[in-house]
Amino acid sequence: MSSHTSRTPLLCKSGMRRYANEAWRNPFTYHLRTPNFLLALLIFVFLCVSPVHGQTIATIITPANGAVNVNPGAPITWSAVSGVQAYTLYLGSSVGAKNLYYSGETLATSVTVTNLPTNTLCYARMWTKKSNTWFYQDTTFTTGSSSSVTAQLTYPTNGATNVDPWNPFSWTAVAGATSYGLIVGTSSGASDVYVSPALTTTSLTVPGLKQNTAYFVQLSTTSASGTRSVSTSFMTGLGMAHLTFPLNGATNVDPFVPFTWNNVPGAQKFYIYVGDAPGVVNVYNSGEFSPALLSRAVTGVLGGKTYYVKLWTYINNTWVATTSSYTTATQPLPSSAATFRSTVQQQTGAVRLMTQGFTNTPIPGTPLAVVVAQDGRTTAFCTEYARTLAEQLFNQRITDRVRSMSFDGTAYEAHVTTEYWDPFLNQWIAADPTFGVAYWNSSTQSGLSIPQISADVVTSSWSAIQPNILYVTSNGAIYSHNYYMDPILLYLNPSPPGSSVAPVPLPNSPAPYLKVNSSTVVGTSGTWLFSFANQADKVTISDPSRGTMTLGPLSGTIYSQAVTLASGWTITSQPSGMQILSMNRYLYF
Repeated sequence: MSSHTSRTPLLCKSGMRRYANEAWRNPFTYHLRTPNFLLALLIFVFLCVSPVHGQTIATIITPANGAVNVNPGAPITWSAVSGVQAYTLYLGSSVGAKNLYYSGETLATSVTVTNLPTNTLCYARMWTKKSNTWFYQDTTFTTGSSSSVTAQLTYPTNGATNVDPWNPFSWTAVAGATSYGLIVGTSSGASDVYVSPALTTTSLTVPGLKQNTAYFVQLSTTSASGTRSVSTSFMTGLGMAHLTFPLNGATNVDPFVPFTWNNVPGAQKFYIYVGDAPGVVNVYNSGEFSPALLSRAVTGVLGGKTYYVKLWTYINNTWVATTSSYTTATQPLPSSAATFRSTVQQQTGAVRLMTQGFTNTPIPGTPLAVVVAQDGRTTAFCTEYARTLAEQLFNQRITDRVRSMSFDGTAYEAHVTTEYWDPFLNQWIAADPTFGVAYWNSSTQSGLSIPQISADVVTSSWSAIQPNILYVTSNGAIYSHNYYMDPILLYLNPSPPGSSVAPVPLPNSPAPYLKVNSSTVVGTSGTWLFSFANQADKVTISDPSRGTMTLGPLSGTIYSQAVTLASGWTITSQPSGMQILSMNRYLYF
């Protein structure tokens, strides 16, 4: 009885698990411990097949299993597997270890390991993930001596396609190397594209590469033991724009030198983001612009700070981007605060006066006319006034930025203007070239930023704004007073720096600044807008000057755009709950 009791645990779950583990190690000996040889044979077959379950898994191509004198810096490549979810490569000093290298999950089919020891037996385990299950294959190879080490291209990799022609080449560093050499040609062994001088760096931008072209590369490594080289090839794609100034990682950069980048044949448009942290757009947002332009004055950048850039290229109807960062040089304080502020005010007025009379038609040959033409227009909008002033101040080495704002969340009752950085006050101050106004109080030597103006509008603190309205053209208040709405209301909802989109939902409702009118105003000339109860609502209007028009709520708001109607206008049809609104005036009457 005691003997039987002592044997029973061998048949329990834990015991079976122990036998299974032994069978995994040596299935041929398992039948010696079981009365069922057929079961052992089945387990053996299962164990032989179960690592792949009939699946095709990745196998290491180079270095071959058992290879010796392997270049420690040579790429490790493996076969591609259809339907794969991920690959992972372990390299270790024992079977299944990963103390020498761990790739993490990847979809690439090659990797260059830069820190493998020389004269070492390496155990490789190539993992393949398919159908949410991991499978592996083990191989080994032995590295050679340091004298066999040759630099390997890490970009572009051998056989790569769709390579960006303007992306820098890079390669592994080799201990003891005295120089590297790079030769590029359009056929194997050719040097008809580029031959480098002796290099001590491990990256280089190769000039003259074309799109959609096959290239062949020879990368040589020279050391005390001689010169060795490796040959690779790749195929370029369409590529994208890369900054040529400032270069990625540059320091002590002059913030008042325009960005420049390479020409990209076939590019449809460009776009630039700049932020003070990776992935953030809170400094500069260019908006889309013509691919014919290969430089841009990037505003809003202060001295002594690090910035992060994303340069977008729209090509083949797809947006692609390069990222980089740089640090600006600290800027000295201007010699005179009075001269500095006078320059800002003069430039603000000068931009407003770059039009023919009181119109928005730019005078040919002026900076405003150039910016308007770049945008494909003949009449200046607030965006062109703001950009022109920003560029003029930039040329005067004055830091400024373009800001967007909205009264009611629509794209119509919205505005774009400029803020400049006053280094004497360490403050952003608004200068509005569209209306020929600088928000500056000469008596108190203080000014208002856009957020400060917004806060005063929200609280209807008109008396706090009034002393800071400084007209900077010989035409005085005419631009502001002739506008169809009080310009100060446009400051109600400023967008964050670097954003051109109205904040949603609106932080501040426009309702307190709107008058709800009765139907008796129908037919009265003036500027009107309409609010609606539902997004699908529409009102149809017949106007003696403009004919029939249909209006509805815009941009997810409840408001239509404001329209100026002539005497005698009528409403043909309207939805229930619609209101006829007019905008109050508070400062610019």
